[in-house]
Formats: sequence, structure tokens, C-alpha cells
Amino acid sequence: MKIYRPKIYGGTYIWLLIILAIFIFNSYGNINKGLYLGALLSTVFLGFIWYVVFIFPRYSIIDKSLNLNNFLEKKTISIPSIRKIERNQTRGLYPFFNPYQKGLVVHFNIYDDVFINPNSEDTFLQEILKVNPTIEIIS
Repeated sequence: MKIYRPKIYGGTYIWLLIILAIFIFNSYGNINKGLYLGALLSTVFLGFIWYVVFIFPRYSIIDKSLNLNNFLEKKTISIPSIRKIERNQTRGLYPFFNPYQKGLVVHFNIYDDVFINPNSEDTFLQEILKVNPTIEIIS
């Protein structure tokens, strides 16, 4: 079993700075009044959201299946059902709103696809191709 973590780009940390700026702006009045607990809980909550969205996803290859674990979704894809993988793809409306700017789009079954962003794409693709060498890789 191999586990791959997501790539962390600079956009991820820009989002963290935006969250912290919003927190400071909203809680400045409460801190001046001595209400530290609300500010602390807000910081912990926003930090947890940042972690779940940007750091938590995991991709693992177990036997002949690719497991995708996000905080809200767990998906298992049969590697023999993967038709093609596109490299250097972007998902989202604008690259700024998508902190994982480039990754892989995995096409499986007939019409299904999923965007993933493993830390080392080359070793990830080599492991996938060991199981199913007929997958078409599009650069």
C-alpha cells in the first residue's frame, strides 16, 4: 500500500492568510473587550477548515484499487477501470480559487472523472501503470 499526500502550492498559504485577516478584522473588537475565548474558538475553527480543505486529502493504491480520502468523501476506483489520465490539468473557475493549481484528471468507467493532486505524480503514475499498463497518459 502506497499513500500519497496532496501537493501544497503557494495558493494554499494565501488562503490561510486571507482567513487570518478576516479573523483579525472580525475579532479585533472582541479582543479589545477582553473576550478571548470567542477569538480562540474562531481561530481553531478556521484553522480546522483550512486543514481539512487543503492538507487532509490522501490518495492510496491498494492492490487493484485507488482510494481517495477527503474529509467529506471517500471513493474507491478500480484501477482496471481507468481509461486515461491527463497531466497538468486545472480544476476550478480561476487558478486563484483553486489552490491545487495543477494535478491529474483520472478518467474511469465511461463518463466518470476525478481530479487528484498527488505530491509525486511520476511515482504515482508508475504505480498505477504497474497494475494497468493500458492506461493512456496525456501530457
